[in-house]
Amino acid sequence: MIAKRNITTSIIKIFIVLFAFIGTQNIVYSQKPQHTEEITIIGSYKPSIQDAYRINSNPIIDNDEQKMPRLTYKITSTKVNALTTPETLDHERTIREPKQKLYGNYIKLGFGNYKTPYLEFFANTLQSSKFALGVHLKHLSSLGEIKNHPFSTFSNSTSNISGKRFFKHHTLSGEIFYKHDVVHFYNLTQNIFDSLGFKEDNIRQRFQLAGLNLGFTSNYFKKGKLNHSFDLNYYYLTDYYSTSEQRRYFKSDINTHFELFNSGDLQKIGIHTEVVHYTNNDSVNNNIISKIARVRPYIKAEFGQYKLYFRLNTAIKLDSVTKINLFPVIKAEVEVIPKTLTAFIGTKGNIYRNDFKTLYEKNPFISSVIPLEYSKNKFEVYGGIMGNIENTVNYSIMISSANIENMPFFVNDTSVADFDKFTLVYDTANIIHFNGEISYQSKENLRILFKADYYSFDLNSELEPWYRSQFEASIGVNTIVLDKIVLKAALATHSKMYSKTYELGVITTKEIDGWVDINFGAEYRFSQKFSVFVDLNNVMNSQYKKWDNYPLQKFNFLGGITYSF
Repeated sequence: MIAKRNITTSIIKIFIVLFAFIGTQNIVYSQKPQHTEEITIIGSYKPSIQDAYRINSNPIIDNDEQKMPRLTYKITSTKVNALTTPETLDHERTIREPKQKLYGNYIKLGFGNYKTPYLEFFANTLQSSKFALGVHLKHLSSLGEIKNHPFSTFSNSTSNISGKRFFKHHTLSGEIFYKHDVVHFYNLTQNIFDSLGFKEDNIRQRFQLAGLNLGFTSNYFKKGKLNHSFDLNYYYLTDYYSTSEQRRYFKSDINTHFELFNSGDLQKIGIHTEVVHYTNNDSVNNNIISKIARVRPYIKAEFGQYKLYFRLNTAIKLDSVTKINLFPVIKAEVEVIPKTLTAFIGTKGNIYRNDFKTLYEKNPFISSVIPLEYSKNKFEVYGGIMGNIENTVNYSIMISSANIENMPFFVNDTSVADFDKFTLVYDTANIIHFNGEISYQSKENLRILFKADYYSFDLNSELEPWYRSQFEASIGVNTIVLDKIVLKAALATHSKMYSKTYELGVITTKEIDGWVDINFGAEYRFSQKFSVFVDLNNVMNSQYKKWDNYPLQKFNFLGGITYSF
């Protein structure tokens, strides 16, 4: 009995030791029974587990920095002999394009209905780094007459010789020119003209203009240099009735670039001067002298996307009474979208003299004795946007408001019985002007240009802005097809205008209808040297008027050839 109990006790101790060992190894076994032997314990034995042995000291973490040992190494270079030889590659051969032959001479000959001969000739030296010379001749006339109007023929001839001499840092330029224009005062109907016994000389007008231009300009590219340009111009103008005008004009511009605040952007500072001297004679007035001097210091600055231009325009009238006028000229630009959209705003003002040359080029039917006065743009403010879209579309939109003192307007001359000539009246005008331009240039040789102007006049004395359209617009298209055919089209339109007339000594307003003019043209190039062309003008066959009682030619065409040599 005792032996059996000892055996049982020994077995229990063995199991206790095994379980303790299994717990220290953190091994979990399956809960399925491994033995099915049944053990019977007999006696009053009470098993017990002794207290575990405790470690009474806390663990210590060593925070000392662990230093990595510094490694040293050495690379031994070994030369490897390359045994591979690259193969020779066949390269693409570039075919050199033949140098394009340049021609220094060009002639254009044509003829059209209304007995219209046309000639234009250019002669120029070829490429040279030392000089350039050129000759230009042009003649256009019409011997045909407008129905029911006598001697409506005209003639325009121009000739000039120009040249440039290139130096290392300067360019000397010069030009001599002559212009001869003939028109007739054909406002009378044929019946009235015959009844008065008039001859061609009674209604003839002829303008002759001769002059020269000289210029001397620097060509510096380095900053810090004193850039300069000087221009001297002279012309002498006469008409059929012994009216004459001489104009002497001198202009200079001296400037230099500098850098402000080390911004990297260059600024320009300079001074611009002008002196204008007129001498006028007609059948009533002799040696009327008018002089204007202008001194304009200016500064132009660029700071990244911003541009600023400031100029003080000092205009001095040097007549019997000397008078000084100051006009601040300011322009500011900001590039809102780089290379795409720029906004601008500015102010300006000036004083200028109305000269006979400018007036006859606008209206060849002016009287030989005409009041020539000063006009003064007292203050003008403007603003708008401009830019470029993908290098194909250029555009600009601008609106301005100006106050002009002594603005000239053409009116029928009442000093002659038949009112066949025009003179001037002057009035103070407040003008709001809207201008828009857009052009398209494609890589396929297509060009489109559109322009529109709108004017709003507020006059001090006159009833209407005589012979001034409120709205003007034009569009032109030019394209080249297959490098041989040049096609062009143009449309121009003006809104109605008003003329100042008199009935029984009372001023009345006469309305002149607006007009639309459409033109087409084509040229076929047989070679680089030879081509043929045709121009179709006023294809709507309308006989509109730019000046009262002066109708223009209806549909007319001009065809001819061009030749380069």
